[in-house]
Amino acid sequence: MAAEASSIAKEKFRQQINDWLAKNYVHYLSFDEWLLNEFQQIKNEYHNGDYLHPNEEAGKIMAQNIMKKLEVLICFIILCLYLRIDTLSICLAPTF
Repeated sequence: MAAEASSIAKEKFRQQINDWLAKNYVHYLSFDEWLLNEFQQIKNEYHNGDYLHPNEEAGKIMAQNIMKKLEVLICFIILCLYLRIDTLSICLAPTF
């Protein structure tokens, strides 16, 4: 019982952190929508048998999504340089 309550509390805290990051950073990336099931566990096809650690297939999905995000960021940085925006930190700053 205590272990289950602890797991629930940890998951709630993890979700709060993810929510805060998503609201406060423009370039935040979460893998939850691709890797987790309705119980907030890694889907069967993406874990190594423990519903916790991603397998090779999950790694491929994470890598593909990171690359998509990086492509957008690189294009954005090139645009900032082209437009001679002196401070890239203005472009890449958190939203708060």
